[in-house]
Amino acid sequence: MTEEIIPFNLVAYENSLAGDVITDAAEAQIDLGALKGKLMIVYNENVGGQVVFVPTKGT
Repeated sequence: MTEEIIPFNLVAYENSLAGDVITDAAEAQIDLGALKGKLMIVYNENVGGQVVFVPTKGT
């Protein structure tokens, strides 16, 4: 077994027309062989935060 520190990238998703921030997120690419995708910590001031996994298409 190999352990690796996975850095998170901080991103902001914006409304392309108005330029308003929809949500802030921290994303990390995950590759466990058969399971690949992004681990995301998503925060929106009006809704709060949540941790989600978004699988890569086709896996």
